[in-house]
This record gives sequence, C-alpha cells and structure tokens, in this order.
Amino acid sequence: MQFSCDERGNGMERVSSDAASIRQRGNAYLIVVSMGYDHEGKRRPAQQKTVHPPKDLTKKQTEKWLNEQATLFEMECKEIELQEKPDMTFAEYTEYWLREVAPLKLARSALVRDKQDIDRILPALGR
Repeated sequence: MQFSCDERGNGMERVSSDAASIRQRGNAYLIVVSMGYDHEGKRRPAQQKTVHPPKDLTKKQTEKWLNEQATLFEMECKEIELQEKPDMTFAEYTEYWLREVAPLKLARSALVRDKQDIDRILPALGR
C-alpha cells in the first residue's frame, strides 16, 4: 500500500490494488474501504473514515502514519464483515480465510497446499 502525489504534485492519493484508498481532503484524509459484493452480486456500501494526522509529522512520517491507519481500518472493516454473519458455515469461513487471511499470512506454496487440502476435505465434512 503506497502513496503517490497526483500529477500536479498536490496532495497524496494512495495507489493500491487492495480494498482501501486514501484521499487528501484539506488538512484531513479520507480512508475508503471497499466491502465487495453481497451474495446476490450487489455492491456493498464502502466504509469511510476521516483521519487527521498529528501536525508535527514530516511528509514521510505522515505517509507512514496514514498507511498504518488505513491498514487498521481495513482490518476493522473485515472484522465487521465477519461479525455481521455469526451463523457462517465452515465452507463460507474457509472461503473467507483463503481470500482475506491466508494470502497475508502464508507463503504462496503453503497457500496452494492449504487450498488443495480444503478442497479435498470440505466435501467429506459437508457444507
């Protein structure tokens, strides 16, 4: 998750393939986290949060602070997503885990192996 200045060198906007983006709004920054799609294929409303970095930070420190805030807010949003569905089945949870958690925690080879194991075991357990 990185920042880049816009073409004019004004402000900062985060360039990311992840779910969050950061946009400068005056002295504040808006963090927006995409919540993806629901089970019917409809886009879920994005979560937004406005943050105000401490004034005594350098530009580099501000970028680091904003990246940390965005990461924390993304994690918070993903926890909300899980809490919204306390009756989640094991199959649904493994799908969530493979999509959201495992890529951040496992090496690619371990992720591939875990997916193969889950695909083999899940049908035996039933959904």
